Amino acid sequence: MLRHNALRIALVGASMTAMAAFGTGAANAATTTTVDAASCHVTGYVCIVPASSPDQGLLIPEGQDYTVSPGVDILSISNDTAYTICVSGDYNFGLAPAAERDFEYNLTGFGPNLGGSGCIS
Repeated sequence: MLRHNALRIALVGASMTAMAAFGTGAANAATTTTVDAASCHVTGYVCIVPASSPDQGLLIPEGQDYTVSPGVDILSISNDTAYTICVSGDYNFGLAPAAERDFEYNLTGFGPNLGGSGCIS
C-alpha cells in the first residue's frame, strides 16, 4: 500500500511538472513523461518541445490523443510511433512516422490517424 501511494504521488508530481511546462493551459498530461529535449526521439512516443522550456521535451505514448487548451507554443514535434498523427493548432497537418517538424507553432492537440484516411487540413 505504501509503495502504491508513493508511485501515485510520483505520477501526479510528474504530471503537474509537465503541465507547468506548458504555462496556464490545461492539458491531459496524466500519462506524459518529461525528458531532456536532446532525448526526445523514443520509439513508441510523440515528443513536443515547448517554447517556454526549450531544454525539455514531453513524451506522449503512441496511440494517445493529446489536447491542450487554450494551446501552447512549441518549437518542435517528433513522431516516433507507428502511426501518422493528425496535429491541430495554427493550422492542421499530418506528421508521418519517424518525421519531425522544427518550427514555432501554437499546438492545440494531436492524435493518431488509426483509420489511415488522412488528416483534415
